[in-house]
Amino acid sequence: ANDLAKSQLGIDPNLFTHREYFIPREFGSCNWGGIGNVGCAPPGREDSHGRCFTVIRDAQPMTRVHELGHNLGLYHAGIPANSYGDTTSVMGQNRHWKAFNV
Repeated sequence: ANDLAKSQLGIDPNLFTHREYFIPREFGSCNWGGIGNVGCAPPGREDSHGRCFTVIRDAQPMTRVHELGHNLGLYHAGIPANSYGDTTSVMGQNRHWKAFNV
């Protein structure tokens, strides 16, 4: 995808801090809606270009926000028995517009 963006559009994705890749929900047999690398661009870091990515498989806008939270260094919001258990946070299991929390 990066090579195609560069050759067809003249855009180098590695110049951007956060890159999102969208794949069809039917792709593969995984059950996740999105994945993102954690802590690749915490606030204040200057050398983050090309370091962050997310892969999105579902149509939920909050999945994009959740995965961006991972890029910023946030982990899931919950308890050890249920890492998504905090329903007040976008980093938990909430599909409504909520804020990041600490």
